[in-house]
Amino acid sequence: MLCKTGYINNTFYEIVLSDNNSQENFRTLLNVTSLLAKDKSLSRIVAGINTERSEAFRSMVEYGFQADIQGIAMHRPNEPGYNRSDVYLIDDWR
Repeated sequence: MLCKTGYINNTFYEIVLSDNNSQENFRTLLNVTSLLAKDKSLSRIVAGINTERSEAFRSMVEYGFQADIQGIAMHRPNEPGYNRSDVYLIDDWR
């Protein structure tokens, strides 16, 4: 059986602006992505996420995403930058 995979990447600017609806908007993004994958007959969706963005990570796990690889993000100076629990951002880790 052929496994067709879709990769969510920064071409589509998968960032949800931080506001009172960020979590709901992020879940909407995941839902639309799922519908697009179904329409294209994809059997797998791959997306990068930093676990420091705990709310976004939790939403993805609840949506059925599973960890496939792990990586490290390093910032200079050692400050959180955009890897904070209130940031809803999907990375392009290719």
